[in-house]
Amino acid sequence: MIRNRLSELLAERHLKISRVANDIEGLSRNTITATAQNKGKMIQLETIDKLCQYLGVEVSEFFEYVPFDIDVNCDKPDVMDLTSKDNFHNFVTAKVELSPFDMDLFLVKTVNSKDFGIQKKTYELTARISDPVSVITHEEDNQLEGNLADVEILFGQSESEDLSNAQESFSKFISSLGNGFKEMVFKKILLKVDGTINSALEDINLPEITLFPRFTFNKFSENKKLKNGIFLKDIQDNNNNSNTTGDDELPF
Repeated sequence: MIRNRLSELLAERHLKISRVANDIEGLSRNTITATAQNKGKMIQLETIDKLCQYLGVEVSEFFEYVPFDIDVNCDKPDVMDLTSKDNFHNFVTAKVELSPFDMDLFLVKTVNSKDFGIQKKTYELTARISDPVSVITHEEDNQLEGNLADVEILFGQSESEDLSNAQESFSKFISSLGNGFKEMVFKKILLKVDGTINSALEDINLPEITLFPRFTFNKFSENKKLKNGIFLKDIQDNNNNSNTTGDDELPF
């Protein structure tokens, strides 16, 4: 993996992006911002040249490298089919609460070496939503809305063959990374968890939820065990309206 260190270099020099954009002719603020956030798959050589000159650094100081790639896989949780709830058809406005749930998460470290070929190491993690997630549907204006949810990442999984070894292995790996690469890994986890949960919600025509870009890391223990899956916890009529709605008029 390769990342640029522009955000750290600017912070060390107490420089704002607006100042840099003003000082460097031909380099827009949007380009500098995207570069500092490590967005996009490439940076033009001219951009690197101008930034290195301006900051007074070598190219080797501008970039950071580790000799492996990281991918994140996540098992989609089981979802109760909302359409099977016949009494839901009677509601004009309804609140659906999804119970706390766990998802198995796999962080895969891949090294592709000329001498040794492709080598992979998989770290077992658990992505947990500990608090109920509420989703509200409004039939009147056909709108759907969901609330924010926190994500906790636990070292290991409930069915890990050697839980303590799995936890120690991931702890050593994540501790070996610099802050910049740790942030990259956390973002990969967030995007994968976010996409997987929302894909599961789409299966039952529920709206997307938004996850806080903040993680709590803890070790998995049996007293923290939750059952995998998203489950309907509660459906209620917020308007106490007894009007019925036909299938073709349902907000879903």
